[in-house]
Amino acid sequence: MKNKKQRPMFVFLLILLPIIAIVFIIMSDRLDPQRKLQNENSNAFINSINSLEDGKEYRLSDIIPFKWDQIYVFPEYTDESHIEKVIGFESSRVRMSDSEAMQQIIFVKNRKIVCYVQDMDYRLGFSIERKNQDYLSIENDDKHKLHVNLRDSLRYLEFKPIAQ
Repeated sequence: MKNKKQRPMFVFLLILLPIIAIVFIIMSDRLDPQRKLQNENSNAFINSINSLEDGKEYRLSDIIPFKWDQIYVFPEYTDESHIEKVIGFESSRVRMSDSEAMQQIIFVKNRKIVCYVQDMDYRLGFSIERKNQDYLSIENDDKHKLHVNLRDSLRYLEFKPIAQ
């Protein structure tokens, strides 16, 4: 008799615990101020890039709407440990991309990630050229401009040094 009474409670707990875990994960992301800032900056960055005109060049300080020290761009399948070695610190936000044509764009300010974008080029609407480099790293020193080339409804972005 005791087992029959415990079975519904056990089934109820089996259903309830995963729901609680999912709600906790979703809420912890929304309540984490650093994660919230990263998401806001990511949306602002994507919107800014997708508003750029074909054939024009832009100063980074004019198009990136938040404070940052360094931008890193990694290709698909770049290992987390390699990314963390390059950016100089560990982060739970960094992960390996698992699809072709996926890029990771990481903005760092004071050894913290302030913007993180990982998605397929065609979904983002743009692709950042790395010119056969393992990764791209640009400092926020206004010594680079961004050239935009629109092809097949995709913005191809190329960082170019500003002639001094």
